[in-house]
Amino acid sequence: MKKVKRKNWSHGQTTIELLLLLAFSMVALATIYSLYSDQLILAQGSKDASIARSTVQKIVDAANTAYLSGKDSEIKVFVEIPESIDLSNSQIIGRSVILQLENGTDIIGSADVEMVGTFKPLTGKYNIYLRYDGNVVRVEYRDFEFNKQGISAFVSQGGDSLQSFTIRNNSDSAMNFFIDTNFSHSLVTLNIDSSNNNFTLNSGELKTVDFNFETDATAYGNYAGTINVIGEQNDINTLKRLYVSVESYLQISDLMIYPRTISESVSGSHSQDYSICNHSSTSITIDDWIDLNDPGVNFGGDPSVSSVASYDCENFTINFTFDQTGTLDANLTASYNDGNTYTTFMTFDVS
Repeated sequence: MKKVKRKNWSHGQTTIELLLLLAFSMVALATIYSLYSDQLILAQGSKDASIARSTVQKIVDAANTAYLSGKDSEIKVFVEIPESIDLSNSQIIGRSVILQLENGTDIIGSADVEMVGTFKPLTGKYNIYLRYDGNVVRVEYRDFEFNKQGISAFVSQGGDSLQSFTIRNNSDSAMNFFIDTNFSHSLVTLNIDSSNNNFTLNSGELKTVDFNFETDATAYGNYAGTINVIGEQNDINTLKRLYVSVESYLQISDLMIYPRTISESVSGSHSQDYSICNHSSTSITIDDWIDLNDPGVNFGGDPSVSSVASYDCENFTINFTFDQTGTLDANLTASYNDGNTYTTFMTFDVS
């Protein structure tokens, strides 16, 4: 009787066993890798928590030291904010310093004095200055600073006002600066020379930035906005805003026409009532009426007023007709007393 050969069967069994062994090995490696990754995450979390505790304690200790040292005392501390810190939920409030970890855990420290300030909106390492002003400890950053908190100017209608502020680089190395504005008004402009748009200051250097407000003859009231200064250093941008405003006040002339300016939506024709008033102690004679207008705006003749008594007003009406549509401008000027003039302005949105 012939023996049955089982060579192929033994070979197949060996292959299956090798595949099973490989599969078990991969599962084991995956488990080990997962456990290793979890340990790394836990270790990093523990490290970040330790760094956060150190930072909180440094701030608290510095605040207490500045407080105990008396008014105008200042302490500089070097801190580190880990990347895993949730800055949106971290704060300096009252006597507490709070850094929140990404898992929601709060690292909290408490000082012996009230504090005012915030964390920078970025992680990393930087210096914090804690200054006791006699009431509270203020948390400040000396990347750069202005010599003014804000600028307010008072200008008569049609006038201008030259202003300035100073930037100081308080950091330990050079810093690039970029300046733009957020001041959008049709009757008042804020002008900064282009040489101030981009410049570099070394550590401790100062630069004075000049700018001016220009007001239209019809500008009246308060016009506000900001000058935005960006300091760039080590690929990190810090934005600070200088708040600016200008008050354009009415310039009283001996002779004035009211309303001083109008803006009307009209169709075909428009009737407008005016008053011309004498603010002086003597009678004023009107030498001439001068109208200036876009094509398509037609005045119905000059006003009939030829003189205005002291501290008195005269009324008149102008009947306008329009040959065009769109936004059309016009003005009317009274000429009096040795060439002095006063003008009223009009804008018509003609449909």
